[in-house]
Amino acid sequence: MSVSALGLRMLRNLVCWMMVALTPVALLAVDVGAMLHGEGPVWLNGKTLSNASAVFPGDLIETNPESLATLDATGSSIVVFPSSLVKYAENAVSLQHGVLSVGTSQNMTAQAGTVTVTSVSNKWTEYELTDINGTIEVVARKAT
Repeated sequence: MSVSALGLRMLRNLVCWMMVALTPVALLAVDVGAMLHGEGPVWLNGKTLSNASAVFPGDLIETNPESLATLDATGSSIVVFPSSLVKYAENAVSLQHGVLSVGTSQNMTAQAGTVTVTSVSNKWTEYELTDINGTIEVVARKAT
């Protein structure tokens, strides 16, 4: 083996080991979305939620009249009440119909129709958003 081939092999090995060391760190920095938990029949993208599932931007969460869903994201918790349909987005939820409750310290935004609700600071804030038959109601529960 020539000196240049040996040097190239050593460089290639060094780069491979650096990638092995750095890849897990890079994966930790990726936000995978949120975790969805259901009580009673809950649907995620039209399929029955069996236990818990990761939720990603664009996913649809639906509850029936006897069910409740909890969505846990970094710094935020969203409760989807019975008979509701919600679309998840990055640091936001869009209420298609029904009721949801948001608790957040990360400025989680909630939208229903043309109404958008967001906290004004990174302090813990709680609010409820309702969209029943096109009538939208916002109730602030805790704003610090």
